[in-house]
Amino acid sequence: MQLAEIEICRFTEDLWQIVLGLPVRRRIGLAMPDGACVTGSVAIRGGWRGAVVLECAEPVARHAASVMFGMDAGKIEPPESSDCVRELTNIIAGNLKSVFPGPSSLGVPSVELGPARENPGSRVVARLAFETPNGLIFVSLLEQGSEDEDRRRR
Repeated sequence: MQLAEIEICRFTEDLWQIVLGLPVRRRIGLAMPDGACVTGSVAIRGGWRGAVVLECAEPVARHAASVMFGMDAGKIEPPESSDCVRELTNIIAGNLKSVFPGPSSLGVPSVELGPARENPGSRVVARLAFETPNGLIFVSLLEQGSEDEDRRRR
């Protein structure tokens, strides 16, 4: 397992256990099932350029939001699920940022309903699946090309 995968595993498992009090286990060879999902993304800029993407099946996002905000899961609406995924993505990205050459900074977290979109000019460094009691999550690490490569593409 590469360093990026080891760190993604560690940070994701710790986050789910410490912040949400929920178990999460890495799974190999899974794909996000059809259905609604919530996807968060945070750019990392500086000595290393890329992004962290968190895809959560909708039931996972709803349950995580209910734990995070102390609300009944049945009362969670899409804005709360989105806020929760945005914050979870930001926490994972903040932890991963420390692994890369610095100095680095995080962009503003974004979230959208639906699966992650392809990011032109980026390559997937790692994409890990995790199983939670409420469904699957995927954490991806994308690396952007160098600024020189960006200029050549234009």
